[in-house]
Amino acid sequence: MSISKESQTTIHKKVANALAAYTLATRSYTVLDRLANAISADAVIKAIYELNRSLDVIIRNSKDQAISYNESEGSITIKGRFIIKGHLPNEHEYQSFLEKASKDIMVARSTAAYASSIIASKVSSSQMPREEMGSQVEQDQE
Repeated sequence: MSISKESQTTIHKKVANALAAYTLATRSYTVLDRLANAISADAVIKAIYELNRSLDVIIRNSKDQAISYNESEGSITIKGRFIIKGHLPNEHEYQSFLEKASKDIMVARSTAAYASSIIASKVSSSQMPREEMGSQVEQDQE
């Protein structure tokens, strides 16, 4: 399956959106860090599996509404506090991303870096103190 470079870039952005939404919703950088520091295709596959599975549970949990996704408007709302303009990947796009990232680990690392920049821009433009987001990072590293 051959995908154009433009389509591949769109897929990477969608995966970065998913990573950013998950990280903001859970206040945990674990999955993002696994991709950013991936050294094997297996590490990428496991991180994307966890991201996809966990994100699906969070979005479908109607009680919490930590993440709501409006596909028609192209917006992802996290805890009613952060809005990411864009879309989340579908199963075929995850598959395409995994194929590309498995061949070139830098794809996963650069996507994680892009997700990190999305998070930084959302946190800095919100009222969430950086210490509040950072306290979870310290807990994850212990």
